[in-house]
Parts: sequence; C-alpha cells; structure tokens
Amino acid sequence: MRKHICVLSMMLMLSLGFFAPVIADCPDEPMSCWGPPLDQGGARIYCGNITIGTCYDASRASCVPCDFKNSNNCANYVSNCNSRFPNCCKGNCWTAYKNWFGLKWTCSHDDTWMPPFWP
Repeated sequence: MRKHICVLSMMLMLSLGFFAPVIADCPDEPMSCWGPPLDQGGARIYCGNITIGTCYDASRASCVPCDFKNSNNCANYVSNCNSRFPNCCKGNCWTAYKNWFGLKWTCSHDDTWMPPFWP
C-alpha cells in the first residue's frame, strides 16, 4: 500500500509540474487605444495598440491584464496610450482589451462604451 501512495503522489507532482507553467505563463498581448472623436457625437478613433503584460487570474481562469488582476486599474494603460499616440489621443485615450476567451475590458469614462471593432 505504501508503495502505491508514493507512486501516486509522484505522478501527481509530475503532472502538476508539467501543467503549472502552462497556466502561469501568460503572453504579452495587444491593447487597443482609442482617441477622441473628430466631431461632437462621433465615434472614437482607433489610434493603435500598445503591448501589455498579462497575468493568470484563477478566479476568471484566464490571462488578464496584470493591473486588472486585483483591481481595475486603468491609469497605467491610458497613460501608455496617451504617450505612445500623442497626436491621435490628445491626452484623452480610452483603452480596450479582449482576451482569447472573449472576456472584454475597457478603460473609459462611459461604462457602456465598447469599441466598434477589436483590432
């Protein structure tokens, strides 16, 4: 009996050892930056993408932007967009991110806003 327990525990450790890096290793991904509309009431303008780090979030069972893992902190992403695309953002960029599971996050002053497309 003792031999079986040792073998089973070793199998469990090996299986988790090979599985854990797959879960924990999230790729860098694009986040889109959206500048203000050209005219009053118009749609926001796509400025480009920034590359962000993603981290595994066990509660969502997927990779999410690292600043979103524990809170929805958008300041870093918005700042990066504004500095990367100053002529397009004019200091007023909103950001959008969609992961490969289809979960979506936006950083905007309008809770109902979604980009017209996901670049």
